[in-house]
This record gives sequence, C-alpha cells and structure tokens, in this order.
Amino acid sequence: GQTGLTITYHLTEIGADFGTTPITTDVTNFQNTVAYTQTVWASVIQSGTTTNCRTVVPIQLIVHPRPAIPVMTNYALCDYTNSPDGIEVFDLTTKDAQATGGTAGYTVSYYLSQAAAQSGTGAIAVPTAHSNTASPNDQVIWVRVETGLGCVSVASFHIIVNPLPVINPALDTFYACEQVPGEGEFNLDQMAVVITNGAAGYVVTYYETLAQAQLGGTDNETSLYLSASKTIYARVSDIATGCFTITPVVLEVIPAPIA
Repeated sequence: GQTGLTITYHLTEIGADFGTTPITTDVTNFQNTVAYTQTVWASVIQSGTTTNCRTVVPIQLIVHPRPAIPVMTNYALCDYTNSPDGIEVFDLTTKDAQATGGTAGYTVSYYLSQAAAQSGTGAIAVPTAHSNTASPNDQVIWVRVETGLGCVSVASFHIIVNPLPVINPALDTFYACEQVPGEGEFNLDQMAVVITNGAAGYVVTYYETLAQAQLGGTDNETSLYLSASKTIYARVSDIATGCFTITPVVLEVIPAPIA
C-alpha cells in the first residue's frame, strides 16, 4: 500500500535482483508456466531515485485442482404416485457419493441449470425431496461439487420417471372347466397374453395375495395352475425398467356336466 514504489515481476530470482527480464505479459492475467506450483519474484524499487536499491520478494503461485466428478448416471423411479403423471419425489442426496467419488470434505449442491450451478446461486432448497413438477418424465439436474479451498466442478444427470406397464383395460374373468371336484386347470401363460394385450417386454407372475404380489419373488412356476374359483393377483413387470403393475385376476371354474 505504499506510494512511490515501482514493482516488476520476474520468473527468476537473478532477474529480480538486477531488474532484468521482467514478465512483459499482462501481470493482471498471468498464466503460470509450471503446473500446480511455481515461484515468481517481485522486484520493488523506489521510483525517481538513482540508488536502485530494491527489495526482492518470492511469491508462490499455487493452482489447486478442481474436484473430479465422474460421469454421472441417471436417477430413475417408477411412476407409482398418481400414475401416469410422470412426477415423483427424488432424494437427490443419494447421488452425493457418486458426485464426490467418495472423497470426504467436499460440498455438494444441486441446481436446475448449468449457469446456476456454476455461479452457486439458486440451489434446490430441499434436495432430499425434489419433485420434477417443472419437467414431468425427464428432468436435467446439475450437481456442483466444491472443495474446501473453493475449487468447483459441475456435472449433470437426468432424473427419469418410468411409466408403469399397461394392462389390458378389457380384462375380465378367466374360465376353466372342472377337472377334479371344485377345481379347474388354468393356463397361466395364455392368461399372461391376455393381461398384457400381447405387448412385448413384460413378464407376468402370479400370487395368492396382494401382499405377496407387492413383495414379488417366487411365484407359481408352472404354466398350468389347478385352482378353485377365486381371485389371485398378477404382477406385470417391465423387463427394462423393473416397474410393475398389480391387477386382480378372477378365476372361475365351470362345473363339469353330470352324466
């Protein structure tokens, strides 16, 4: 802050000692020539004197690396709430570990635009419960990762709401003739074609109760199912997304004629 001093900057200490070979590029926008850590020297001399007495001060330039964000994977949910509106609630903080690569000490925040992420303004207020109401089905989210030294990197990923499988809207009762007293044999494979309307990419499994259908897992593995008249539950799953729909299936046994 003193007045009457002239300062030049040099890449070598000898140049600073003798005031030779000063840095002639714009010192207000100097780009270091040695990666990460470099020393330059400031040569300070009093203006308007002939003594040429000078003070030489080393200045260390340090470039801190930005955080390395890996390629972010998309975050998908099934459209279980108010289907088929394409809107769900996402916990964006579940992506923190991926964004930081597991490195401790980083700060993670989420934004709706790249500009906002880069400036660090207008972060999503409640990242643990973000609803994609502004962009149903597919929305771009920007993540900002900041080190303790203030170095920043940003990246993006999509939050996606996958549709549920579509079942046959005209689904009705399935019938089978009585094979043994009170029970008929139902072909589950043929029923699956009717339930899905023949659409590809679905798998249908059957369960005795709604609770079992919601849990999923092992079902009746045979294609022929011997049963009395009752209601069972079909779980229709999309092979690509894992999303499923459960629908009740009514089975009715037609009594055999009495000779």
